Amino acid sequence: MRECYSLDDLLRFSHHVNADSGRAIRRSVAEYSQAVIQSEWQALGQREKDPATEKYFTTLMTVVIRDVPANAEEEAIHQRLIDIAREAGEHRDERITKSLTRIPPTLMGFVHALSAALGPACPATTDAWRPRGPQCSSGMGALSVLLHDKEMFMQRTVFIPH
Repeated sequence: MRECYSLDDLLRFSHHVNADSGRAIRRSVAEYSQAVIQSEWQALGQREKDPATEKYFTTLMTVVIRDVPANAEEEAIHQRLIDIAREAGEHRDERITKSLTRIPPTLMGFVHALSAALGPACPATTDAWRPRGPQCSSGMGALSVLLHDKEMFMQRTVFIPH
């Protein structure tokens, strides 16, 4: 969602640079957005990266960075556009990392099924996915917590290449 807000900001600020640059930025945002919807979401659902969408994002970044401001006012806006594009890149990296590193649904389903099979002997978790009582020190309860903790760690950790 944060990536969407950054792209929206790029569109808004693109109206405050020269007409050719503004059109190029808007066109690149549109092409990138369409590529995300048409192919990247499906690829990420299969835990794969989509090189075509990566290329569209690189093109968008290039269009923003290569814009040549005509005056001091445009220079300030251009710098803001670069900052927004950088933020969009960070949000994109975070979104892709989360999509590629989450626990496979089949494995999590298996853990839930085994936890349910153990029944009252091991009530799987509380709302916070923490085991209840000493009876949940079993291997299945520990595995369930361990897997969920990894998932929560991956959801809260941003991996940004430097």
